[in-house]
Amino acid sequence: MNDTSPAESQPPAPVPADDPDRHLTHVSPDTDESLPDLGVVGDTYTILVSGEDLCSPSGQEEFFRAVGVPVANRTDAPPALDDAGTAAFIAKAVALAPQYRTELLLPE
Repeated sequence: MNDTSPAESQPPAPVPADDPDRHLTHVSPDTDESLPDLGVVGDTYTILVSGEDLCSPSGQEEFFRAVGVPVANRTDAPPALDDAGTAAFIAKAVALAPQYRTELLLPE
């Protein structure tokens, strides 16, 4: 439970000014085999850019790396989880979420 109402919360930081000297990122998920493919919650996801490639907040892809299961390529299905595996996955995600500034909304 949160003791702070939304009106008392801190406003988000302003978006920084654009940097015209920045390096642009271009990825090709169908041909770039160096991109990580992860199985998360019954589906396969490819991380196209990392937090280092974006301005802020970075690190969400690291959360998915921590809870996901690496798969060989973006078309492979992740391993199926039984009830115990699902419970372990949820427990791991809940435990790691605060480290990555992530809020999980679980069914009641």
